[in-house]
Amino acid sequence: MLNLIKELSELWPSYYALTKEDSKNKAYKLIHDTLPKSLRPLNEGKKHLLVASSGGQGNITAGPWFATFDERITTRAEEGYYLVFLFSIDMKKIVLELGFATGQFTKFYGVNKNTYKIMRDAALMMQEATTSICNDFPHQEFITKLNREPSDLSTLPPTSKHKLQKGYEQASIYSLSYDIDKLEGSSLLEDYGLFLELYQRIAVDPLVPSVESLLGRTIENSPLNTELNIPAATNFSIRAPKKVASNNPSKPSFNGKRRSKDAKAVGDMGEKIALAFERSKLANHPELLDKIVHEEAEKNRPGWDISSYNENGEKMRIEVKASSTSTINSLTITSNEWQAAKKYGDSYYIYLVYDVTARGASHIEIIKNPVEYYNNQLFSIQIESYNLKLNS
Repeated sequence: MLNLIKELSELWPSYYALTKEDSKNKAYKLIHDTLPKSLRPLNEGKKHLLVASSGGQGNITAGPWFATFDERITTRAEEGYYLVFLFSIDMKKIVLELGFATGQFTKFYGVNKNTYKIMRDAALMMQEATTSICNDFPHQEFITKLNREPSDLSTLPPTSKHKLQKGYEQASIYSLSYDIDKLEGSSLLEDYGLFLELYQRIAVDPLVPSVESLLGRTIENSPLNTELNIPAATNFSIRAPKKVASNNPSKPSFNGKRRSKDAKAVGDMGEKIALAFERSKLANHPELLDKIVHEEAEKNRPGWDISSYNENGEKMRIEVKASSTSTINSLTITSNEWQAAKKYGDSYYIYLVYDVTARGASHIEIIKNPVEYYNNQLFSIQIESYNLKLNS
């Protein structure tokens, strides 16, 4: 592997000058095939591991990478965190890093200085959460040399270029750096084996927070953005039924799943957007504006997220279902929510909030009285979980 890293560092500058990826180029084959395959012998005997790499997506990146994923954490470069070999943009260093996938942050928050800070905060929270794992690690000489600051991929002085690498630096949980021209005799391969052991210990520890919970904490700790994009709202329209076999007819239904890896962050932001929408709607009714209650934020569990009012002063009970996508074909309703929907009928609403990011959403679709849709056989319900009580 060491010779392959050196070879790529020599080839990459001229390959990078081509701008567009070329599958016939030797540098392309090294990063997309040879280097990730070189990890497999090092991973032999360990379960749940996948290898991956990138030299860019169409356009060639300044600093390529190859990595090992623990599939219990992620199977995609855009999610979770993983152990990755990152080349510096000058191709003179290689950084071995346990770091977050940056795309899950930039998708939600955009690419800006605040997002880099959020990545860094998440890395610091992860360091705190893994302190006991590091303290109990049998190779303390390895733990003591880990860098806990942002990694260095030579992106200074700051420019508008190399945004990917800036993110990789801030998303670093732990890292080690090596000069490529001094790799002979280095401890890189030994360090990789120990880093992999540490990664897998973190992957199975139930006390280590998930990435979605870390994203959720950033929403909880941030004030309502006064520049939030408050979307327009429309009444719900029935989905066309999915095509099925002729011998298995079906009525329109919510089918498929809504939840995603970033479900908590998206859900929390969806509630803030719906709350902002309600406040905007009642801006000319200050006597009603003051009565809006974000039940979820108050730790109330009445069966809906927001208590609000229409312009006539009639109470609305609003359950918010949010998605980072432009479609919602399925949603999860708890027993508590469904019982509240049955009890309150026309005053119970579901707000479907689409394309949620930290900057707002594209639109809101409003379902009034979902139970009526169900009674009219316009919705279907499929039980997906049960609550098993262990007392008699």
